Amino acid sequence: MPRTETVYSAGGVIARGAADAPEVALIATHQTTRWALPKGMVEVGETPEAAARREVREETGLEGEILQPLARIEYWYSPRPGIRHHKFVDFFLLRWTAGDPRPQTSEVDAVAWLPIQVALNRASYQSELDVLIKARAAWAHLNTPAP
Repeated sequence: MPRTETVYSAGGVIARGAADAPEVALIATHQTTRWALPKGMVEVGETPEAAARREVREETGLEGEILQPLARIEYWYSPRPGIRHHKFVDFFLLRWTAGDPRPQTSEVDAVAWLPIQVALNRASYQSELDVLIKARAAWAHLNTPAP
C-alpha cells in the first residue's frame, strides 16, 4: 500500500475589468494542452494568502491584492511509485494591480488574460472550473456599485 502524504497549496484567480465581463489569467502546462489556475506549495511559516499572491506572481508575472477566499479543493495523485499525495488547494480572488503576463518558464508554457467565458470553456479541470464560476460571481458582486 502506498504511503500517503498530505500536501497544502494555494493559488488564485487574478482578475481585472468590468463587473459583468472580467478577464482572468490562466496558465498553460503540458505543452499548452492543459489550462489551469496558478497555484503552488504553501511554504513553512507562510499564510495561504501570501502563498497565493507569491504563486500568482511567480507563475504569471502578475501582481494582485487578495479580495476574498473562494474555495478549497482537494484531490489525490501519485508523484512517484509508493507515494500518494492528498492535496488541498486554497484559492483566492485577487484584483490585478501590476505586471504583464510572463510565464515561469520552468513550470509554465504560457499565460493568457482571457474573458471569463473563454476561461470557463478552456479550464482543464472541473474543480478549477467550479472555482472560476465562484470567482465570476464574487467579482460581479464586489465590483457592482451600490444603488
